[in-house]
Amino acid sequence: MRTALTAFCFLALSTSAFASETTCTGTRYGMQDHDIVTLDINSDSAHACKVLYNEGTRDIAKYCNVDDYCAFRGHAVSRDGNLYVVDFIEGPISE
Repeated sequence: MRTALTAFCFLALSTSAFASETTCTGTRYGMQDHDIVTLDINSDSAHACKVLYNEGTRDIAKYCNVDDYCAFRGHAVSRDGNLYVVDFIEGPISE
């Protein structure tokens, strides 16, 4: 019984939901259902943010300049290597 309980607790902890805050900086690349913000779109190792089109990200333009260079803090709901999926923009980067 104790072994089963230990295994259950370990499984519950290892599959906990991912939610974090990440800093997104770089050029904004528009896709069909999301934007990618990264410093180098051609690099597999560069930090990148996939910004979903939804209510929490509709004001992304106010964090970008006229050249589509963006800088903001985002709420990341998942991560795949260097790609963070952002569903909500927290605000500007504080210095």
